[in-house]
Amino acid sequence: MSLRAKLITGVAAIVVVIAAVVTFAVTSGGSDGDQGGARTLTWWSPNWDKDEAAKLVAAFEQENPGITVTVVETTWDTMADKIRVALESGTGPDVITELTSRTGLYAGKGQLLDVSSWFTGDMARDDFLPSALDAVSLGGKTYGVPFRWDGSALIYNKDMLAAAGFTAPPTTWAQFTTIAKATTKNGVSGTAWPLGNDANTVTRWIDQYFTDGGAFTVDGSTVKVDPGKAADALNLIGSSVTEGWASKSSLEVDNTGLRDLFINKKIAMYVGGAFDVTPIQQAGINLGTALYPGTDGPGTVSADGFSFLVPAKTKKADDTRKFVQFLARPQNMAALTQTFPARTSAGTDTKFSTELIKPFFDQLAHARPNPGYTGMTDLTATVYSAQQQVALGRIGAAAAGQQIADQAAKVLKP
Repeated sequence: MSLRAKLITGVAAIVVVIAAVVTFAVTSGGSDGDQGGARTLTWWSPNWDKDEAAKLVAAFEQENPGITVTVVETTWDTMADKIRVALESGTGPDVITELTSRTGLYAGKGQLLDVSSWFTGDMARDDFLPSALDAVSLGGKTYGVPFRWDGSALIYNKDMLAAAGFTAPPTTWAQFTTIAKATTKNGVSGTAWPLGNDANTVTRWIDQYFTDGGAFTVDGSTVKVDPGKAADALNLIGSSVTEGWASKSSLEVDNTGLRDLFINKKIAMYVGGAFDVTPIQQAGINLGTALYPGTDGPGTVSADGFSFLVPAKTKKADDTRKFVQFLARPQNMAALTQTFPARTSAGTDTKFSTELIKPFFDQLAHARPNPGYTGMTDLTATVYSAQQQVALGRIGAAAAGQQIADQAAKVLKP
């Protein structure tokens, strides 16, 4: 080969190498989404938000030309494991919609980005419900942006209460007991509980535990439960069944079965979620809703919801911040949530202001984050068994409360 031919061949090879390097730099992604080329973000979003997510992405892309967002659908059955594996391996997407109560589990392992500085300007911190922010905060830092926040409230049959001589719903537990006993007659029970399902049972027990003044207290490497308060909560729910003014069906039904009992006029009132309102209305029940009754006013319920989380290893923080702040705008948050938004300003949307829905939103001012400690799954089985046994009269509430406290000390970790 001549010297000229060798030079041409060498130059061509260098050009090919340079082209390959440039192509890799554009497509593999440098800081903040492939600067100098296509900027892309990936959002893992649950399949029940599919339609609204697509609309919001389209609006964001139109407002931010040059940034493309790909939505990957997750499902309730698989999202926890999928997200855990992705965060542990460092292969996660740019934005994740995840159950708020699991945020602390990831943040405690250093797997989430601290987004404290994102709460500014149009996304002011004081516009978010305090309990929702508490649920995504750890060590004075915030690791998620909550957008959906749900708690329970009281659902009652106006006609049944009126027939028993009551023109208003109960506002205290004493009134609740009085009304429930008065409406228990002719095959109708005053109330019922979803004790046939472990998760539903634990939620109702935690609601009452919080209402009675109980707390989950971090003590070094363990989390403590007050055995006396645990027993009080078990007794208040369990005694309603043993005394006969809560339906025996409580031992078998879940939340859906509980709603069916109400629709079929087998119970006069119960504690449920805002998602129950529409099917009850469609059944033609003269429905009323009110705050969860406590000792001398509104009770305290456990709340949970969904938040936007960002992996700690993100290389696209600026574009991701822009996208999350867009999703968290009041009107977008209201559109995305099926129940209640985590921002006060988003709660002014007309769909949250109806007479029947408003108490569920107002209840969030009397709510605490659902405990998300490591080991809650192990504790769930103990609480479920304890509540069932107390409701069946097979064990005293004090002994059962101590069982819960002992198990919590063994399995719960901050």
